[in-house]
Amino acid sequence: MEEIKKLIRRQRIEYALFWIVAVGLTICFESGILTDGLYAGNVRMEYFLETSGILLTIVFIPLSLKLFNLALVKRIRQFPLLKALKSYGRWSEIRLLMLAIAVLANLIIYYLTLNSIGGLCALMGLTASFFCWPGVKRMMNELNVTEV
Repeated sequence: MEEIKKLIRRQRIEYALFWIVAVGLTICFESGILTDGLYAGNVRMEYFLETSGILLTIVFIPLSLKLFNLALVKRIRQFPLLKALKSYGRWSEIRLLMLAIAVLANLIIYYLTLNSIGGLCALMGLTASFFCWPGVKRMMNELNVTEV
């Protein structure tokens, strides 16, 4: 049970850091620490950045949520408990990293182009991250663990 609590604590710290970095990036752009609107009006660069952001969102958000479930079903549940916990933690980190790439890239795109497409894609990634909140009960259900 101690390993489960340690894993959940580490996952919650990683999740909090994900949100802190996203909010910190927003604060840096809003306060003028980072320059915004660098590519506003440059049609070609705006098109390239917005298309890249949309593609990141289309690929990474569903992949991060579905890939994790496929890993659970096909691999992680078959391992002994300690190895399953380690693998579960690794896949959770991969899922959060994919969401972080999509969110942070789209936040940067939003502020560089001053176009709402990047902001909307970033909000989609942040909304998807709500489905990744770690919890003991959730992890035990996902790993099919009844008692420890």
